[in-house]
Amino acid sequence: MKWPEIASPVDEAIRIERCGWLRLPTVYRIHRGCFPHPYPLWRFVVYLLGAESRIYVALLENEVRGYVIGTVTAQQRPYLTGEIISLAVLPEWRSRGIGRLLLEAAERFLSRSGISEIFLQVAVSNDVARALYQQMGYQQLDRLPRYYLNGEDAYLMCRRLNNPPRLAPGRSRR
Repeated sequence: MKWPEIASPVDEAIRIERCGWLRLPTVYRIHRGCFPHPYPLWRFVVYLLGAESRIYVALLENEVRGYVIGTVTAQQRPYLTGEIISLAVLPEWRSRGIGRLLLEAAERFLSRSGISEIFLQVAVSNDVARALYQQMGYQQLDRLPRYYLNGEDAYLMCRRLNNPPRLAPGRSRR
């Protein structure tokens, strides 16, 4: 699968970069502001340091406007898969193509890692995010009852890539 270059359809000044230590506090502030039950900071540190995970940020005028976390995992299948852990864009910067650019960056990383499927969970009430994921080729697989701490259900969604499955270490095809 050939991935297009990262370019914003709305604003060519938006850049997508890998997150570093200096931007992590801003990323975490965005996360806490966008989600009612945020992950603890230590999880972000794990994803920042992990060899098989990436945090990307969307920058405009050198300010973080959004982020995405993607990681390689073997939780869903006996072979390696990818997971979009979190994607958030500041409310005043939504509907400008930033979420799509961030998702594409995470997908490129996961595809280069050799995974064949990308999974994510999205709140049933989050129609805007679900629409983006569907436009990007994600299909709804299941409804996860009371997935979030507030009791809200989530949809499990998946996008299949053209890569052949790569077995997870210590797993067999049985």
